[in-house]
Amino acid sequence: MFDQMDPGNLGRPLYFDIEIYRKAVEGMICADEIEFALEMIRRVPAWYREHPDPELERMKKILYENLYSPMTYVNDEEEAGYTREKAEAQWGTAYTHPRAEVLFDLVTKLNNEGKKPWLFELSTSHGLLPLGLAKAGANFHFFAKNFNQAALAKVIEWLGPEVWCPRGPGPDQPTIFMNTECLEHAYREEDILNEYYKLGVNFDYILLSVPYGCLGNGLPNWRSRRLGHIRGYTKDEFLSLAQRFFPKREWKMIVANSMVVIGKWPSPG
Repeated sequence: MFDQMDPGNLGRPLYFDIEIYRKAVEGMICADEIEFALEMIRRVPAWYREHPDPELERMKKILYENLYSPMTYVNDEEEAGYTREKAEAQWGTAYTHPRAEVLFDLVTKLNNEGKKPWLFELSTSHGLLPLGLAKAGANFHFFAKNFNQAALAKVIEWLGPEVWCPRGPGPDQPTIFMNTECLEHAYREEDILNEYYKLGVNFDYILLSVPYGCLGNGLPNWRSRRLGHIRGYTKDEFLSLAQRFFPKREWKMIVANSMVVIGKWPSPG
C-alpha cells in the first residue's frame, strides 16, 4: 500500500501489484515467450510508464544482453565449430525427430519413383539434415542459405559437388523447400517468405518445423545463458502460418516435441 495523499503517487493505480506483474513477466521469459515478455514490460499502467520499475528495467536489460542478434548468428563460433561427424550424429536422434524421418520418407519415396529431388534449406545451420540424409543413402541435390557463412562453407565442402547444387533444379526435377527450427528465432516471420520468393522456384513440397510450445519445458537460467527462442507456437498457429505463407496446398502435421508440417500441391482432378 502506498500513500495516496503523496503528490508523487498522483495517478498511481491502487489495485495493480508490480511484484505479481514482475513474476508474470519472468514466467513468460521462462516459457520461451520473450516477445510477449518484452511487450508486457512496455505495456504497464500509465504511472509505471512514467516511473519505470527498476526491476523490470533490469530484466529488459538482461534480455537484450542475452538474446541472439543477427550479428550473433553470423558470428556464432559454436555453430561454425561443428565437425562433420558431430553433425551427422544428430540425424535420427530426439533432436531431429520428427523432421528427419519426414524428410527421409519423402526423399526415399521420390527416389523409389526414379526421381532425384532438388532440396533447398533456408537456414541450414551446420548442415545436420542434408549430411544425415546423404549418410542414410538418399539421392538428392541440395542448396542452402545460412547466416553463418563459416558453417555453410563446411557444409558445402562435406556434401561435395555431387550433392551441392546452387544452379537450381533441372527440368521436371521435384523440389522441396525446407525451413526447420528457425521461425521461433525470427523477429520477423515474413523474412522466411521473402527468401522463398527470391528463389523463383514454385516448390512442389514445403517442409517446416518449430518446437511445440515451450521446448524442454522452460529456461529457469534465462539470466545467465544465451537466448535464441523468442516465441512458442500452438498447433493451430503454426498450421495457420504455413497456410498463409504457402496457400492452396494440402498440409499434413506431425506433432512431437517438434511440430512438422509438410505441404504439397493437390493432385490433379
